[in-house]
Order: sequence, then structure tokens, then C-alpha cells
Amino acid sequence: MRQSEFGKLYFQTGPIDASPSFTGAKQERWKNDGIYTLHITQSEVWIGGQLGLIADCACEVMLGDGNVINGFNLDHYDDPNGAHCHHMNNEVYVDPGMEILCNYYAVYYSSHPAGTVPKVDFAVRLWTKKIS
Repeated sequence: MRQSEFGKLYFQTGPIDASPSFTGAKQERWKNDGIYTLHITQSEVWIGGQLGLIADCACEVMLGDGNVINGFNLDHYDDPNGAHCHHMNNEVYVDPGMEILCNYYAVYYSSHPAGTVPKVDFAVRLWTKKIS
């Protein structure tokens, strides 16, 4: 099977509310329920914020044992504000039964129109190969 040049989307939060204070990172999990070990060769973390967002954003992807696959912090203070993704070459193996964790947060510092909360989106793509 040929690997997509864009990798596979493993995590995507969709637009979520940024928080006015740090209340702890949110977490999503993916478990390798297959019978094959996955070899992660590349990873990409992307963070997107709506126009006008002034916030500190972070996303970290790691194995369940704590080994980091990729991470990206973004101080979103201007529109547009440059690159919103971090791409890495990897040599990471995910055995059957192991988990991949995605920890993320966004804390905003700007005032917004009454009744509105700024939105942030996080996405993680992984390029993998199956190993028998």
C-alpha cells in the first residue's frame, strides 16, 4: 500500500473554545488495536486560530510511555502570524496495544465581542508503515 504524501490524520479537534485561563491540557488518545507494529516515519502538528486571536497554544504528541513524537507551541499574536505547523522526521515504533496521546491547550489574552469566545483547531498527521 502506498503511503499518502499527506499522511493520515490521527487527531483533529475541530474548532474548540480557547480558555481565558490555563485550566490544564485536554487529551485525546489513539490505540494501536491492530496486529502489526506501526513505524512512524514523519509527523506534523498543526495549530489554527481564528482571526483576531491573541493566545498561547500548544500541542504535543507522544507515546503512552511518555516518549515525545512531536510538539509545537504557538504564540498567536498577529494576523497573519507565519507558519502554524511543525513537521518532523521520526523513527518511532508503536506496537500493538500501545497508545498515542495528543495533549493540547489554548489560553487567550485578548478581549472579544461580548458573548464570543475565540476558536482554535489542532490537528496531527502521521506517516506510518506497517511492520509484520
